[in-house]
This record gives sequence, C-alpha cells and structure tokens, in this order.
Amino acid sequence: MKKYSKILVLVLSLALIIGAIAIVASADNGKVAKIGDVEYETLAAALDAAEEGATVTLTADAAIGAYTVAKSVTIDLGGKTLTAAEESAFTVSAGKTFNVTGKGTINAAGTLVKAEGAGTVVNITTVNNGMDINHDGSVAGTLFYF
Repeated sequence: MKKYSKILVLVLSLALIIGAIAIVASADNGKVAKIGDVEYETLAAALDAAEEGATVTLTADAAIGAYTVAKSVTIDLGGKTLTAAEESAFTVSAGKTFNVTGKGTINAAGTLVKAEGAGTVVNITTVNNGMDINHDGSVAGTLFYF
C-alpha cells in the first residue's frame, strides 16, 4: 500500500508542477489586449481589429502612441496600467463613443483624449471602481480636450 501512496504523491506533484507552468506561460505570452478570446500583441492592433461597439480588455500593462479612434469602442483596463506615450493619445472621431472602464491605472503625459466634432462621447468611468488617472503636468495639455 505504501508503494501506491508514493506513486500517487508523485503523480499529483507532477500534475501541480505542469499546471503551474501552464499558468505562467499563458500569463506571459507577449499579448497585451484581447477581444473575446482573440489576443493581440499591442493595444493599437486590438483597436484596429475591433468592430463597432466592441470591448478591448487589457491582459497586461500597455502603452499607446497617438491613435485615432474611428469607431465606437470600449477599453476595459482589466486591472492593468495604460500609459499614453504621446502628448495626445486618443483622438476620437466625430460621432463616435469612446469608453474606458474597469479597475486599473492610466498614465497620461499630455492630453489623454481629444474629441473631434459634434456627437462625440467620451466616458471615463472612475467613480467607485478603483481606477487611478495620473496626469503629468510637466507636459503642455489637459487630460481631455473638446
């Protein structure tokens, strides 16, 4: 009976090790965003692939340069950090809706969102959801520009 107990312990130990390796590999796969089950290496690539009204969820900390939002889209921070690397990170086209939701952090050096034209809606949901927005006042610009 002891022999079977040792084998069982060995098999269970190996299963735990293999499971842990799989979790670490999936968490560090070089992808930073996803739409549904499809993952993308950059936030810009995910936004490019997003259909009208889609939600892009961050799966790792991400940075974005200047990006024109030409369709209504939501970014769910997913507990991650979004760094706006350009002075004007998101320019939202007229008539489109741009939402940022979820817990996480936004670091913006300059203007985070610039709305162009009539009918543009920008929603940054920050109340009671644990989102931090850090704005570096050393760069000219405001957090939002309408």
